Amino acid sequence: MDMGGAASKNGPWEIASLLPLPANEDYFYTFVKKGKAEPQPITSATVPLQVSAAVSPDIGRSQTINLDGSAVISLVYL
Repeated sequence: MDMGGAASKNGPWEIASLLPLPANEDYFYTFVKKGKAEPQPITSATVPLQVSAAVSPDIGRSQTINLDGSAVISLVYL
């Protein structure tokens, strides 16, 4: 299996070749067969996950920023 991506959960899908995959709230990822771009059903998956924190540029450098360690991951069933 490979990863595919699209800007809409309805596609059009393309093979995702960037690793690590870009984190984008309005982009959808799916599993695809090697060489194909159509989403494939799966029953289980183990996927490496990298989480990065970002701070708004509007916050001054002298301000204290408390990160609670939470991340939100959404699963969308196609």
